[in-house]
Amino acid sequence: MNSLFRSNNSITHLLSAYANRGMGLVQLKEILRDPLVDLISFKSSLNLKPSDIYKEIKNMRPEDKSQFSIRDSEAIKDEKVRQEQKARLNELVKRCEDIFQRITTNVNRIPYGIRWLCNQ
Repeated sequence: MNSLFRSNNSITHLLSAYANRGMGLVQLKEILRDPLVDLISFKSSLNLKPSDIYKEIKNMRPEDKSQFSIRDSEAIKDEKVRQEQKARLNELVKRCEDIFQRITTNVNRIPYGIRWLCNQ
């Protein structure tokens, strides 16, 4: 299950090849265009790594970040880091749920070949 969506997975290659066959690509673009454009244009970071959030909160200059090191276990102790991580996680979950909802409500529009591959 860990390799399901990795780029080197055979199912991913099959889905990519099938989706690029015209109709599959058109359907996927129609179904996923809006949430993916929203995700790409989202200006805030969705990075959940505590040490990175800590550095962002402290407004460290890029040259300071490379020299500054804090462990995730230390950064997560900061209340502001925990709050920001929770807010980012909620935003990420909301966006994933939107994509999942679009796929499940449009499953009949997805070509049979892609649906068959996803069931394998």
